[in-house]
Amino acid sequence: MDIVFPITVTMADYTEVTINSEEDLQKTALECVEGGIDADIECIDVVYPATVFTYNPNFQQTASVLVEHDAELRRFFAGLEETDFVSFDFPLTLKYSDSTEVVANTNTELADILSQAKEACDEDDDNDYNDDDFTQEQLDSVLVQCPWELVQVQMQSADQSELYDTYAFSFEEGGKVTSYGKNGYNTEGAWSTAIEDYRVVLKLDFEAADQFNNTWKVYEIKEGKIKMFVEDNFLVLEKDCDYEPLICNAETIENRLSVCNWRITDEKGEFFEDLLIDFAEKQMLVYDTNEKVVDEGSWEIEGNILTFTGLSRNLANYIGDWQVLECGEEEMKIQRYEEVIVLTKVCN
Repeated sequence: MDIVFPITVTMADYTEVTINSEEDLQKTALECVEGGIDADIECIDVVYPATVFTYNPNFQQTASVLVEHDAELRRFFAGLEETDFVSFDFPLTLKYSDSTEVVANTNTELADILSQAKEACDEDDDNDYNDDDFTQEQLDSVLVQCPWELVQVQMQSADQSELYDTYAFSFEEGGKVTSYGKNGYNTEGAWSTAIEDYRVVLKLDFEAADQFNNTWKVYEIKEGKIKMFVEDNFLVLEKDCDYEPLICNAETIENRLSVCNWRITDEKGEFFEDLLIDFAEKQMLVYDTNEKVVDEGSWEIEGNILTFTGLSRNLANYIGDWQVLECGEEEMKIQRYEEVIVLTKVCN
C-alpha cells in the first residue's frame, strides 16, 4: 500500500496534523511513544452530554459549552488560554470500564475520581504495547506450567494450521523444549527468553523441526494463549494441561507392527519394488506382488530403535538400526542417517 501525501493524522488529544512526506510521517511516529506522557485515561469515561463553564482570573463566568463526546471536550481544552479556569456543570456522571457509574458533585471529587481511575485498570501504556504488560519472568513461569498445543500456524503468510493440528511444545525449566507431532514424532531443542528492542522474545532452537527455529516476538499472553510473530510468520499456542503425547516406545511399536502387513516405501511413496512385510512374532516375511516370499529375517525393538537382522536378499541393504520417528496405527516412519522409510499398514 502506498500513502499519497499530504495526509491528516489525528493525535491522542484529537488535534489534527498535516503530514507532507514519508519522512515527516516517520518522524511523527517516532515521537508517539507509549509510556511517555499519558494522553488519556482509558479506565473511565464521561457520560455525555456535559456542560463546561470557563471563568476568568476574577472567577467571572466567560462561556458555557455543551460537549457531546471526547473529541469536542479535547478541542475545548486545547482552545483555552493559560489564564482560563474551567468547571463542569455538576453533578457529572462518569462510567468505569466495567460499566459501573460514579457521580462527581465538585471539582475536588472529579479530580479524586480521575486519580483513582488511572490506577484502577491496566491501560497497557508502555513500550511493548498490546502485550498485556507481561514481563520476561512471567513468560518464563507460564511456559513451564503445561504443554502448549499449536492452534494457529502461519508461515510466509500461508495458513498451515492443519499441518500442525497435533503438534505441541513442552517447555522444561533449564531450557529444554520438546516438540511433539503426529504419530509419536518428537524432537528436542532449547528455549530461552530475552528482552530485545523493548519486546519480550522467545528463542527456539530444535535439532529438527527447524521451521520453528527463530527469535519469536511475543505480543500477547491471554486466556491460556500465547501469541508470537516474526516478520510474516505467526504462532498461537494454547495451554493444554491434559495433553498426553503419543510416545514411540518399544511396547507401542511392537503392538502396532504385529498387526497386518506393511508396505515399504520412501517419503515420496516410491520404492525399487512393491513389497509387503509381515512383522508377526518378531519375524520378517517379505512378499512381492505375487505373494511370494522374497526375503526373510527378524527384528527387535529397544526404546525407539528398530533393528533388522537376517535379511539376505531383496532387503539385505536394510539390515541395521533404524530410529522410529513416527509410530501411528496406520503409518510408521523410520530413519537411518539421511534415509527415511515409510511403512504403511495393509490389511486384506
